[in-house]
Amino acid sequence: MTRRLMLTYLSLAAFVLLILEVPLGASFARQERRQIIADVQRDALVLATYAEEVLEGGIKLDLARIAADYQLQTSGRVVVVDATGLAIADSAPRAAKPADFSSRPEIAAALTGELTSGIRHSDTLATDLVYSAVPVASGGRVLGAVRITYPATALSERINRNWIALGMIALIVLAAASLIGWLLARSVTSPVRDLEDAAATLARGDLGTRAPEDSGPPELRALARTFNETAARLQVLMDSQRAFIADASHQLRTPLTALRLRLESLEPVDGAAGESEDLDAAVRESWRLSQIVDELLALASAESANPERMPADVGAIVRDRHDAWSALAEERGVTLRAEYADVPTALVAPGHLEQILDNYLSNALDAAPQNSSVAITTRRAGDWIEIGVRDEGPGMSDQNRARAFDRFWRAPGAERGSGSGLGLAIVQRLANASGGEAELRAAPGGGIEAVIRLRTSD
Repeated sequence: MTRRLMLTYLSLAAFVLLILEVPLGASFARQERRQIIADVQRDALVLATYAEEVLEGGIKLDLARIAADYQLQTSGRVVVVDATGLAIADSAPRAAKPADFSSRPEIAAALTGELTSGIRHSDTLATDLVYSAVPVASGGRVLGAVRITYPATALSERINRNWIALGMIALIVLAAASLIGWLLARSVTSPVRDLEDAAATLARGDLGTRAPEDSGPPELRALARTFNETAARLQVLMDSQRAFIADASHQLRTPLTALRLRLESLEPVDGAAGESEDLDAAVRESWRLSQIVDELLALASAESANPERMPADVGAIVRDRHDAWSALAEERGVTLRAEYADVPTALVAPGHLEQILDNYLSNALDAAPQNSSVAITTRRAGDWIEIGVRDEGPGMSDQNRARAFDRFWRAPGAERGSGSGLGLAIVQRLANASGGEAELRAAPGGGIEAVIRLRTSD
């Protein structure tokens, strides 16, 4: 954000400088051209008064020396011609005999009584010239002309120096704008970064974090106060939820356990077959109710917690869960295989991957027919590690697989008491808490492949 604000400030400063300095430089260039032409014309008029006296024959002056002195002082070339265009004085003669300048357009115009000034290109000198040609007249007769020329390079150098000066001013202004813009951007973005850091810390589960409210513009201070109020309310809500979970754990589990023990200790009256069946059903329902309470509490804990993710050895966890479930699989006539590849460590909250695999394996063993197999697989997919549990059961439709992670959802036709419908919902919350994803896929040849995707730690 600091960089974007500085670019904005510099863009505005550069735009202002552009619309100010370009017209100023162009105006200076025009003014310099007008000024140098006016100066040359003035000097030509002064020299024309001397030439008039000489051409009339009244006063004998050394025009050649006057022209040479003028060029020595100003670097301007002076040419004085008579009425025919022949040079009678030249501060920079090109030949020993007088040159004929009657073909020069400005001198030809001056010999007709016209005063001309401007800038033109000289083919002879192969350069641009600043010139002024004035007639030498007396009594209505044109006696000759005076022309002064300057190389236009002198004018160009003055104009270029002005552009360089304007460029230096622009650089100084932009440097000052950069410094001021950086200070202004820091004053704005520093509170924004503090607020962003506080939000990131809050997202990681630190509900006690607060953003500073005493820095930045009023709008950011108001936003920081609102953020802190929201964080405080969220902390109260999360503390209340955790307190509820702890209270429910004691208030619900204890009486349910006592009820189940009382039911199990009861004996039916001799010969009362119906009473025995009712008692068995009550015991089963009490077990099921205890399971639902435990899973609800586990689900609430998974949703409220925001644990730190740490690198975990996926291969070691898979081997451990394979060994833990092998005996139950063998008892049910199912072969449990571990087909894991060499994968890197994954980022996962401690204990989450074990809980997810236990849930997947429990479901897979319930769905797998006798003499079939259940496989635990691992593979790498880009920046992800996929751990799957594949069975050879009847499988599920696409619609049922999409709904399987909903709370209390049970597959159509499932036996009563076969589950609470919360297991996969817990799996999904645990996967999300570890920054991963949970998914059910159709296994090749039938059955289900339950997959957990986790980020690699490298």
